[in-house]
Amino acid sequence: MTNSPASSAIQAGVRNLPESHGRIDLQLVTGDLVELERWVLACSQNLQPQSIVALYGDVGAGKTQLISFLRRALGSQEPTQSPSFAIHHTYCGGRLTLDHVDLYRIENIDDLESTGFWDLFAEHCHVIAVEWADRIPRELYPRDWELWEIHLHRL
Repeated sequence: MTNSPASSAIQAGVRNLPESHGRIDLQLVTGDLVELERWVLACSQNLQPQSIVALYGDVGAGKTQLISFLRRALGSQEPTQSPSFAIHHTYCGGRLTLDHVDLYRIENIDDLESTGFWDLFAEHCHVIAVEWADRIPRELYPRDWELWEIHLHRL
């Protein structure tokens, strides 16, 4: 990406889990941070409470950068922190509250239970962004939440 040592390709799909087999496929291939930020801003306009933004990608693919753009797009002025050690960080003060969860250090579902991750879904007015979403089977997400899946790849 321009202004970044690593370039990424972003592929996103939105899947509505409850009873729906439909899928909206979105795709952006870019090496430009400005273009990525515009794409995140445009997509964020469609986010509603009870949305999960599941991020997939290798180390350095741009997951935390995408969350930073999402946080700003939702209106939070707080600086973005990668919650790798804390697992969870909440950004308030915008159109929607954003819960940012980093599952990099989660080895299995038992590890996840002790983090309070599932308690986040009691906050029905939030968006939950999950880095390393591949650590949890998608079938375990609450079926009444909309699931946005975003796959990031280095170019």
